[in-house]
Amino acid sequence: MRPVETDLNPARDEYFARTIPARLPHSVRRTTSIEMAWPEGFDAQMVLVGQGRDLLTLGSDTEPRVLAHDRLDMVVDPARTVLDISADPPLAGIEALRGGSAVGGFRRAIAPLVDNPTTRDRPLAVLLDDVVGSIVMSGWLASKWIPPIDHQVDRTSQENVCSGYATGSKALYDRSEIDAVRPVGPIEPDDDPQAFHPLQPDADRTIRRVRRIDIWRDGADLRLDAMFQDSGIVPGTRRAVLHEYRLLARAEQRDGGLVLAEIAAIPGSLPYSECLGPELSAQRLVGTPMAELRRKVLTELRGPIGCTHLNDALRSLAEADGLAGNLQQFA
Repeated sequence: MRPVETDLNPARDEYFARTIPARLPHSVRRTTSIEMAWPEGFDAQMVLVGQGRDLLTLGSDTEPRVLAHDRLDMVVDPARTVLDISADPPLAGIEALRGGSAVGGFRRAIAPLVDNPTTRDRPLAVLLDDVVGSIVMSGWLASKWIPPIDHQVDRTSQENVCSGYATGSKALYDRSEIDAVRPVGPIEPDDDPQAFHPLQPDADRTIRRVRRIDIWRDGADLRLDAMFQDSGIVPGTRRAVLHEYRLLARAEQRDGGLVLAEIAAIPGSLPYSECLGPELSAQRLVGTPMAELRRKVLTELRGPIGCTHLNDALRSLAEADGLAGNLQQFA
């Protein structure tokens, strides 16, 4: 197995890797994907398939162990209403989401499900939490297949919702940067078929969000290496990328639990030049208990000092608190 780099101060161009690194011995890897398709066109129903897997690697000479493998299926209409939703393994209460919005109020609606002690540490909780962000960014794909008349837009209603739309940003009135096509290859390495759970085959008018988080012990500390990528199949190229971030972090065991001690956020491809910069805001989270990251990101990194997609990636580090238990259990 190739080693996973652990330098927390890498040069961006030298470090950001679109293919995922090798699994380390005595590590846990969680991978999730949300893949969306419009079989009958963008003005018809959207089919969403979410998958998540936790994989324990004990050593380079042993087979990895699947600790959990969850699936989420949804059908959403053009008004973003949930027509159907199910989970495997089944999740009691999930049927109550039918008929509600898949965007507005969705996170409030799923809170009783994802906060349940039997669910919150499973990949399914991550998939449910990621539905809103995945659906919102999926509009980018439609713009590739149904191009706008020109590059001029009016997004003043979104001013200061994030760094990309901060006051004075070209993104508020010009979409030329987001219209650029940035081809990207597969994320799965050729030399490790277990590196990621199986993804849906590439097909026209499909878009996906993938996430990965690796955790392993480094003495008394916990190391984290996480990434996410939004990409889709667009005309004229096999796959194009919209958002990418990679996070490297170190957590320390202190009184009361794991605390974020060090973090670096490395941007890959992003839609606007104004999107570069919020990675520095991640330093505000140093000293935060890992179990509180989801709440603190929402309160501390709001508006133009943050990035919606980076914030979601930072919130995902809270998963390490639950995953770390597997390292101790199977040590």
